[in-house]
Amino acid sequence: MEYDIIRKVAQLASAEADFDSGLKRASGVILDASPFDQCAVYEWDEEERAFYLKAVAGPGVRAESYGETEGMPGLVKKSMSPVSFSGAAPGGRLDPGLAGFGCAYALPLVVMGSFYGVLYLKSKRAAVKPGFEADADLAALLLALVIRSRRAEARYAEALVKLGEAQDWIERTEKLMALVDMASSLAHEIKNPLISIGGYAAKLKRHVGEASEAMPYVEQMLHEIKRVEKLIDGIMRFFAESVSETRNDDINDILVSAVRFFDEDFRTNNIKLVMDLFKGSLPVNADREQLTIAFDNLIANAIQSMKGGGTLTLKTGVSDSTVFVRVTDSGGGIDPVHIGSIFNPFFTTKKNGTGLGLPIANSIIHRHSGVIEVENQEGVGVTFILKMPLAGKK
Repeated sequence: MEYDIIRKVAQLASAEADFDSGLKRASGVILDASPFDQCAVYEWDEEERAFYLKAVAGPGVRAESYGETEGMPGLVKKSMSPVSFSGAAPGGRLDPGLAGFGCAYALPLVVMGSFYGVLYLKSKRAAVKPGFEADADLAALLLALVIRSRRAEARYAEALVKLGEAQDWIERTEKLMALVDMASSLAHEIKNPLISIGGYAAKLKRHVGEASEAMPYVEQMLHEIKRVEKLIDGIMRFFAESVSETRNDDINDILVSAVRFFDEDFRTNNIKLVMDLFKGSLPVNADREQLTIAFDNLIANAIQSMKGGGTLTLKTGVSDSTVFVRVTDSGGGIDPVHIGSIFNPFFTTKKNGTGLGLPIANSIIHRHSGVIEVENQEGVGVTFILKMPLAGKK
């Protein structure tokens, strides 16, 4: 091969366009400058332990892939040196890619001891004129350098993406930590005077007669005070660092206890409750009080989504070593636009919602080494699936 041919190979294989197209065109240049009828490039996949055809020029049979020890590519990898064939398969090994060819020459694509694949040249004649080996070695080196460079570029691009994700995560974490400090401080500062205001409002209610024109205002004051107290309690629960105390408990029993508090809500909202509990104990390591709060928030969220009535289905079970609780409502589902935000603090689409119910439930389940998954059917309903590790039998 002349110098300009080598230069063309390097330019084509390393072009900014599609890598496979560049290799294919480079294979054509190598074929035109060689005494062979077919030129193929096989790239070595370290994870799959196999060779895969990346480019080919010239007619004839070719194999799309080879195993680590198969055919001439396998022999090249084993010896890490060129392998030639003439008349019979080398080493007595069958290579389906040799069908219809009288001779072949395969050489490794190696750079600094790293193996990247095989350059596979074939001829329909029984032999070819010698003297091409040095040029083929140089072409193989160029191809190996290009593949190595492309892999380095891919790793660099992947590293940049991961770095960007890490930077975003750090920024979000810093903002969240600042929010934690601010919210915790505000919650504590507000809670004490709020308790005093609530106490004074309760005393005022006792001194104001039922017939007084001021009574509706007092009632509204008490209602709003309770609402603010609920919001502050939610903030403090959401930012709690860990579960208080865990013990081996039955998740069925915790769920049944939580459901009892909603009997009146089910009746007033015309909601049918369906309980499909696992027959037997489902032990988990749990802080019973916090897990109850998680169930309360999910059930309350389901009730709020079914203002015109509906069906709430609670199902428990176990799969492998994971306990699951499915909370399914028929409230029409979640708008896909909002599905990615439902666990964000203070996000809500409800008129009187605080936007803390689902984030609190999610936070509590995560502290129990579990996850909450969402199955959303727009226009039908939504299912929240709580998954926690199965504990040892009680």
